[in-house]
Amino acid sequence: MARYLKRSPRMLWNLGMVLALPFIVLGARAAKRSHGPHVPSITNRFNSRILGTGLWGMASRGSGPPEVTDVRHNFIRNDDWQGGEGWIYMIDPHLAQALYWVAPAPYLGDQTGQYGRVLFFRLASDKNSEYASRVWPRVILVGNGGDSLFYKDSTLKMPVASPIFSKPRFQSYWIPLNEGVNWKIKRPTLSLHKPSRIEFCAVLNQLTSLMIQAEFTKAKETDVLDDVEWGAALAPVDLGHLCIIP
Repeated sequence: MARYLKRSPRMLWNLGMVLALPFIVLGARAAKRSHGPHVPSITNRFNSRILGTGLWGMASRGSGPPEVTDVRHNFIRNDDWQGGEGWIYMIDPHLAQALYWVAPAPYLGDQTGQYGRVLFFRLASDKNSEYASRVWPRVILVGNGGDSLFYKDSTLKMPVASPIFSKPRFQSYWIPLNEGVNWKIKRPTLSLHKPSRIEFCAVLNQLTSLMIQAEFTKAKETDVLDDVEWGAALAPVDLGHLCIIP
C-alpha cells in the first residue's frame, strides 16, 4: 500500500481529503454560529480626560426640526490617587423631541457575539422624570436592512433629579440582548411585532445604530450617561442559545 501511494500522489491527496471532510463540514457549520463566549464586551467608563466623550453622539426623534446640542465630558479628579471619575452629558435646549445617546463605531457591525448577554449603562438627570418618558423606547437597535428593534419597559425606574456636575445620582439599567419580553421589531414591509431569534440576530449581524434614551422630561434638562458595557455577561453564556445566521 505504501509503495502504491508513493507512486500515486493523487491517491494520497484524495485519502487526506476523505479524512479531513468531517472537520471541514463542522467548521463550515460553526462559521454560521456566533462566537458569543469568545467575544469581549465593549466598555466606556469615561474616566479619562484624553478619551473624553469616547466619540459618543446624540440624535433626536420626533416631529419638528432637529435639536441642536453637543455631547460634553465632565471629569472630577480624585486627589487620593492618580485618576478620577468622569461621565458624559448633554443639555437639552428644546421640548418637542426625544433625545438619544448614539454609540460610536466599535459598537456597530457584526455584533452577533453579544447575543444572549446584556447592555448595561447608568443614567442621571438634573430634572425629575415624567410619566410621558415611559412611552419612548429605552434602547433602539437598527440593522443594515432598515429593521429596527425597540426596547420598552414601563416598570424601569427613571433617574431622580440630582446635581449632575458634582454628585449625580445614577440609575442603573440591564437590557437583555435577546428576543425576549419588551423587545419589538419594525421591518420596512411589516408592522411592529415581537421579533424571532432570526430577526433579532439579523439586526445584530449588521448593526448600523445603537441608541440609548437620554431624556426623561419635556422640560429643558441636562442628561448624563456613564459606565456603558455592551455585551456584559451576568451569567455564563448558554452555548445552545447563540445566534445562527441563515
